[in-house]
Amino acid sequence: MFDALFNGTAIWFAVPALAATGIFFVKLVILLILGDGGGDSGALDIGHTDSGASAEVFSVQAILAFVMGFGWGGLGALLGLKWPVWASILVGVGCGLGMLLLFVVVMRSLRGMSVSGNIELSALKGAMGEVTVGVPAAGRGTGEVRLVIGDRERRCAAVSAGGEVPTRTRVRVVSANADNTVTVEGV
Repeated sequence: MFDALFNGTAIWFAVPALAATGIFFVKLVILLILGDGGGDSGALDIGHTDSGASAEVFSVQAILAFVMGFGWGGLGALLGLKWPVWASILVGVGCGLGMLLLFVVVMRSLRGMSVSGNIELSALKGAMGEVTVGVPAAGRGTGEVRLVIGDRERRCAAVSAGGEVPTRTRVRVVSANADNTVTVEGV
């Protein structure tokens, strides 16, 4: 079996297929054991912080996906289908591009599943909440309110629209302010 992989022109497909698969497997095991460290996505540092399509296509994983597809696809065409070398190269390139496309689509889907925990203050207008730190009368300082937006809790610095609002009072957000506070009124 291994003789067929390393004889003649098959070696040009077998070596990239086995090497890329081995490296991919090692990276996967390391990722599963150590996690991703919260920072490096495997993209090569090409001098900018854009994480668009170019970063996905030129990442280490994407290159490994292409080389694996090329190697295994070409090897299958050469040894399995008994096609000539030129046709096997074309099949290998096609399989490599297919694996690269699959990788990019999967990575974009995964990135689309991530959610930012940030909520724009303007989205809080009309939200109901409770005062956690008393809010002084208008113009006399800030307090704090706890708001629940969807299924997320948010604590915000708050100023009063009128008189003092004591702790544990239900309030409604009247407006969002440029100084990252919200104006509230008792309900």
